[in-house]
Amino acid sequence: MISRILLLGILLGSIKCIAQNPNQFSYAEPESKGFSTEKLEILKNYLSESGSSSMLIIVGGNIIFEWGETNKKHLVHSMRKAILNSLYGIAIARGQIDTTMTLRELRINDIDPKLTDQS
Repeated sequence: MISRILLLGILLGSIKCIAQNPNQFSYAEPESKGFSTEKLEILKNYLSESGSSSMLIIVGGNIIFEWGETNKKHLVHSMRKAILNSLYGIAIARGQIDTTMTLRELRINDIDPKLTDQS
């Protein structure tokens, strides 16, 4: 559950428009969106201990969690691969991607030199 919350926070927290126009969102109680206030308190402690700078969780257009300096722009590096890996994990868990298929079955090839049966 915490990794789901972290992913959601990372994805939504990185959207530039949130920092520029936070008034477009209203606040809602976490429970009204299926989240636990108690578990979000655990998340606050984790964020504090891990050296994070801020996090904003928005569900259905409502802010359910805000921690740190969410109005401040942050320099962030190397998020793309982590986010893509998380999105692939979600799609695999939902059965949208079949990990038993080979690259050939998926029709995925590489630039020259092309993939072979041995590689």
